[in-house]
Amino acid sequence: MLRLTAGFLAAFIVVTSTSDLFAWNAAGHKTIASIIWRRLAEERHAELAELLTHHPRYQEDFVTALPESVKDADPLVRGEWLLQQASVWPDIVRGDPPERKAFNRPGWHYLPKGFFLADADPAFRIKAETGMNRKLDPVGGTENPDLNGPQAFKANLALLKSSSAPKPDRAVALCWVLHLGQDLHQPCHTASLCLPRLFPEGDRGANSVKTKEQGNLHAVWDGPLGPNERYEQCRDWAIVLLGEADPTALQESVGDADAEIAKWLSEGWQLAGEAVYVGELKEAILRTETGEGTLPVIDLTDDYLRNVRRVADKRFVASGVRMGHLLK
Repeated sequence: MLRLTAGFLAAFIVVTSTSDLFAWNAAGHKTIASIIWRRLAEERHAELAELLTHHPRYQEDFVTALPESVKDADPLVRGEWLLQQASVWPDIVRGDPPERKAFNRPGWHYLPKGFFLADADPAFRIKAETGMNRKLDPVGGTENPDLNGPQAFKANLALLKSSSAPKPDRAVALCWVLHLGQDLHQPCHTASLCLPRLFPEGDRGANSVKTKEQGNLHAVWDGPLGPNERYEQCRDWAIVLLGEADPTALQESVGDADAEIAKWLSEGWQLAGEAVYVGELKEAILRTETGEGTLPVIDLTDDYLRNVRRVADKRFVASGVRMGHLLK
């Protein structure tokens, strides 16, 4: 039986939304932002912080959210907090008021792509992926709300790097580049499990796999750092993760956006088979698929949850290193 001990459950529980297709909770996003910050030169720190002051919702979504510990801090601390806040802004705009929600782009957060546990019937594979936007090149620019994650990342990166574009538009693009580059390192945002009976149209990035921990499997992968999203906590996590990282990960060669996205997606696909849909969880899914009834709520094991954290830590560092290079 898939089971979690009470002691480990208490340590793992995080308060995170189980809404469809969030990726990394606020603590995860902000921690990666602090890793990115540490991979950039001070000149770039100043440039990015200054750019964010032109954000069309700078007063409403940034200044009003400044914590007391940061309000009177030196520019470096304030700039790092601004980058943290920018990294979660695309999730903030999911909510009201309407003028904030006008910036919401739900489809930009993920790549809908079918993932198959075993040799799937070719006809089923084609049917399951019909209608999924799996293209990687942008169709139009950031004005297109129907882009997928890779398309939106590329479109916003191009806008951010355009010196002729208005600064408010570039500031919004910076938020999306930060957020989407991080999202695409969460394996549940690059693969959707497809099975003929249980998930003929995919499992919505593991949202349809219900678990006792966090409500569903997607949410489990979103929140391995827990709920503490304070500036200082996320900064300290970034410092620890960089200090404990494999030196080769910190020296990784980073290519252009096209090459990087292809690599991120390939890694996410591999992790879906090696870390997400594995072990007793995989057995329960296959057992239900070949039997009758609906998939039961799954109680994840200690080992599974520990591995979530191990994998996530590596993805945090990889995302920070790669995004730091692309934002230089």
